[in-house]
Amino acid sequence: MPYYNLEATAYDCSKAAVNMLALQYVRLLDDVGGIVNIACPGLVCTDLTLFNPVATTPEEGAEQIVKLAIDMEGKVNGTFSNKMLGKIPW
Repeated sequence: MPYYNLEATAYDCSKAAVNMLALQYVRLLDDVGGIVNIACPGLVCTDLTLFNPVATTPEEGAEQIVKLAIDMEGKVNGTFSNKMLGKIPW
C-alpha cells in the first residue's frame, strides 16, 4: 500500500471509531426500523490524497454511498461495503 509508512494514527483511529459507532446505531435502531450501513469510497482524488491521479473521482467514490442511501425498501442493513467488492465481512 503506498500510504503504509504515512503517519495517520489519528485518522485510522477515527475511522475505526466511526465504524463502531455505526454498529452501535444498527443495534439501537433495529427495533424501530432504522437502517445503518458503512460504505468505503476507496481512494478518492481529494486534497486528503494530494489529488492522487490514480484515485477515483469524488462522484465515483460516492456511488456506493448513494446506492445504499436510495435503498428505500431497506434490503441492506448493518453492512460494510465498497463499490468494487460489495459487502465486506466485518
